[in-house]
Amino acid sequence: MESFKYSEAIRAPREVVWKTLTYDDEFQRWAASFAEGSYRVGGWAVGDTVRFLTPEGNGMICLIEEHCRPAVLSMKSVGVVIGGRDDTESEEAYQWVGSLETYTLKEVDGGTELTVEVDVPEVHRVYFVEAWQRALGCIKSLAESAPW
Repeated sequence: MESFKYSEAIRAPREVVWKTLTYDDEFQRWAASFAEGSYRVGGWAVGDTVRFLTPEGNGMICLIEEHCRPAVLSMKSVGVVIGGRDDTESEEAYQWVGSLETYTLKEVDGGTELTVEVDVPEVHRVYFVEAWQRALGCIKSLAESAPW
């Protein structure tokens, strides 16, 4: 497992960036950086289970560990979804179980510094490094042009 940390300066208030990260329509737009048509099922409250899925029914199962709006959202992987079925025991699932993903939003100079810390299995390193770079650019663009 490798840990990565990304930061992006965004010219928008924290609440706007938070909405961009978590509201369904905006989430689907930036999550397309990982797989076109991606969506989530589940809530953002501490203790909630959320599934991040592709249209084919593949994805991740995460447990929300921290939710402090609009400052921190953190989750831990507890498995994967393959073909619409939860999997917590296969080799693929074990590669992800326990990995963390944390979003921190800090007010800076009238805008927001978004920091994303993620754990990724080495076998998926190249794909996720490239996808996160696309996703951060998309989050920035969406937040800076948000109507709210």
